[in-house]
Amino acid sequence: MPRPIQLNIQGFYKTPVSKVLMPIIAIPSLILNFTPTLRPFFLYSLEDLTNPYKVWRVLSCKLVFHHTTDLVCGLILIYYFRIFERRAGSRKFCSYIQSMFILCTLLEIFCLVVMQHGFEKLTWKPGFHSVLMSFFVKFYMDVPRTNAASICGIPFSSKSITYFMGLQIVFLEPMNAIFSVCGILMGILYRLNFINLQNWFNIPESVADFVSRTIGAIVRTKPPQRLLQPMGATREIQRQQRMELLEQEMLLTQAQGFLNRQHSIRRRQIARQDQIQTGIHMNRDNGAPQQPPAEDKIVQLIEMGFSRSDVLQALSVVNNDVTMATNLLLQE
Repeated sequence: MPRPIQLNIQGFYKTPVSKVLMPIIAIPSLILNFTPTLRPFFLYSLEDLTNPYKVWRVLSCKLVFHHTTDLVCGLILIYYFRIFERRAGSRKFCSYIQSMFILCTLLEIFCLVVMQHGFEKLTWKPGFHSVLMSFFVKFYMDVPRTNAASICGIPFSSKSITYFMGLQIVFLEPMNAIFSVCGILMGILYRLNFINLQNWFNIPESVADFVSRTIGAIVRTKPPQRLLQPMGATREIQRQQRMELLEQEMLLTQAQGFLNRQHSIRRRQIARQDQIQTGIHMNRDNGAPQQPPAEDKIVQLIEMGFSRSDVLQALSVVNNDVTMATNLLLQE
């Protein structure tokens, strides 16, 4: 009997932004932790905002974690949250990071101005905390719970350890809680599309295409290999199965919501169902070709990292249903 084939979904396949982001955060953080004399260059005060020679610190301080514990937990979370890049596509994922970077920085500066009145000279070192914490809004809303269990009446699931690492970062020092709240608040406002925030800082397609052809060609990860080991035979494969199941459940959850919305529409159209079916059969009898997929559907799937030929083939199989085509492409 042939062994079942398991797709290795570990690594940075179709997640080049996450692959580049991790060393961008890790390298300056390691330098900062091993060279304490450089700490003044990774924090800022209210006076630095008006000094043209020091205002760049607002940028530098956002690209580091100031403690080793923050760095370890932060890198693990960045690696885990790469599932959002694989789901939405690199351009939208990078646009989200850019939006959170700018919006969280503005909110942190506002908090600094408000809190400055209670201190003689308050220094701010927000780090990457707020941007990272904004992902927990997407994590809470979009990632379903799996393997739920209860220990002493406290519910635990596959998402619990991710929340624990987030709490470790939040409570490491008091200021982290302020920056984390800023990130979560901006994440909520962005998800609600408050005052059309989702369209403020989007990366243009021309820029994304240029970067994909230049830097992307260097950092792009090869397609994963297929493992010819028995399913579930080792812990490694079990972890891969859980990750694959998690991503599939994300897609199924979104597909279920789509189907629920469509169900109410179909109930109102049941009286016309016979006429619609009759029209479909007449078209088939007359040899009417299947309608080609709309270009916006093709672009939406291409932005998620799939090739145009694969997208066209998947849409033709599922009768131009974007949700089902996404599920089909991710399972290939």
